[in-house]
Amino acid sequence: MKHKGKFMVLAACVILTTILLVGCVSPEQEHFNQGIAYFDQGEFDEAIEEFTRAIELDPEYAKAYCHRGWAYWAKIELDKAMADYDKAIELDPEYVKAYYHRGWAYHYKGEYDKAMADYNKTIELDPELDLAYFNRGFLYIALGEEEKAISDFEKCIEVSKTPALIERVQEILDELRA
Repeated sequence: MKHKGKFMVLAACVILTTILLVGCVSPEQEHFNQGIAYFDQGEFDEAIEEFTRAIELDPEYAKAYCHRGWAYWAKIELDKAMADYDKAIELDPEYVKAYYHRGWAYHYKGEYDKAMADYNKTIELDPELDLAYFNRGFLYIALGEEEKAISDFEKCIEVSKTPALIERVQEILDELRA
C-alpha cells in the first residue's frame, strides 16, 4: 500500500507536468506565430522582424527561415528570400515548403532550370501538393512544353481539395485545349 501511494503521487506529478508543458510555447515559437500574424495582415516588415527574432533565439529553426523568405518574397526582395530558402533547406533537406517557395522565386527570376529542379523535388517530397503541379504547369508553358503543362494541370485537379483552384485550373485546361 505504501508503494501504491508513492506511485499515485508520481503519476499525478507526471500528468500535471505534461499538462503544463503542452500549454507552453517557447519564445521563438511566440515570435514565429507573431510573424505569421503580421504576414497575414500584409505587414511584411514586422513579420520579417518577428521571424528574425525567432531565428536569433533558435538559429536551427528552418521554418522561421522559410517564412522570413516568404515575407521577403512578398516585398520582391528575392535575393534575401533565396538566401533564407537555401538556409531552411540546409537545416532541413526534407522541408517541402522551402523547395516550393524557392522554386517559385527561381521561376519569377527566369531561372527555369533551377525552378524545375525545385518543383520536381517538391513533388518528390509531397506528391499531393496541388500548387506544385500548378506552378510547374506554368513553367512548362514558359518552356513551350504544352503537353507536360496539361498533364501537370490535370494532376493538380486530381490531388487538389480546393474548389476555387480546381475551377481555375479547369479554365486553364479548357483554354489550352481550345
